[in-house]
Amino acid sequence: MQLQEKTVEQVRIVTIEETRIDAVIADELKKQVFELLKTAPPHLLLNMKEVSIIDSSALGVFALVYKACKKQGEFALCEVRKNVQTLLRMTRLDQVFPCYPTEEEAIAALAKNVPVAQNTGK
Repeated sequence: MQLQEKTVEQVRIVTIEETRIDAVIADELKKQVFELLKTAPPHLLLNMKEVSIIDSSALGVFALVYKACKKQGEFALCEVRKNVQTLLRMTRLDQVFPCYPTEEEAIAALAKNVPVAQNTGK
C-alpha cells in the first residue's frame, strides 16, 4: 500500500497511491492511517485522485477513520473519481464523508472547520 503524507496548516493530507482499495489492501490502509492519527493534526484529508475502484471493505475503513477523526477534528475526501463517487452516493455515505473537488478547497474548508461541501467528481 503506497501512501504519500504531508501536513498543511492543521490538515494531514494522505494521498492514496493505489488505483483500487479492496479487501486485499484495506487492512493495510487502516493500519497506516490509524498510525498517522496518533500524531496527526486535528484534521485528516484523504486524497483519492489515483483511486478508481473501491469496495465495501474500503467503505468500512473510511467509516472507522471518520469516527476516530471526529474525536479530534474533521475527516474528508478530495479529488474523488466519478465511479467512486457513485458508490458513495449509492450507499449514502456522500452524506457522511465530506468530499471536495480539490485538495486546496478541502484544506481551506477543514482549516476553518467549514461544513460539508457539495460533492463533485472528475
